[in-house]
Amino acid sequence: MQVPPEQPIGPGGYPRDPGYGVPEKFVMDMVMGIILILLAALGTCLGGLAVVGGGFLAGAGSTIKGLTDAQGNSISGSTAQAAGGIAMVFGIILLIICIAEIVGGVWMVQSLAKGMRLVFVIGAIGLILNIISGVTAGHFNFFGLGVGLIFPAYAAARLYGNFGPKALN
Repeated sequence: MQVPPEQPIGPGGYPRDPGYGVPEKFVMDMVMGIILILLAALGTCLGGLAVVGGGFLAGAGSTIKGLTDAQGNSISGSTAQAAGGIAMVFGIILLIICIAEIVGGVWMVQSLAKGMRLVFVIGAIGLILNIISGVTAGHFNFFGLGVGLIFPAYAAARLYGNFGPKALN
């Protein structure tokens, strides 16, 4: 297909109308968005398991007898109920964060600025929570730290830096 010289060629090799000023979708947005959606879907599954398992533990806590923890101490039913409740709360928080990341990932695939902002905010919150839990627990989740650094940094570079075309509004 021959294109007249006054008609610019877009990044996909197709002709564009003169004066076409809408920014392009960025391929890296699609790649990062799909990876984020897959990781958030996995986190959603884990959050659902935490809610179900915590609910089971909290519900069955009154009938649990004869359990011991790793140090050999006896676990009472009320301790099991409290641990199940805490697991449910953490599972619900994880579900909310992961669902927001899925929405942000879908918007990121579309190269939308609101998706970049959502991924930046949720990723920064996740990074802060990961650092706090690592300091208090004494060990760090390095995979979570990596994801917590990569996605907010990418979103910030797309929004406020000169990395790729301007995000769509």
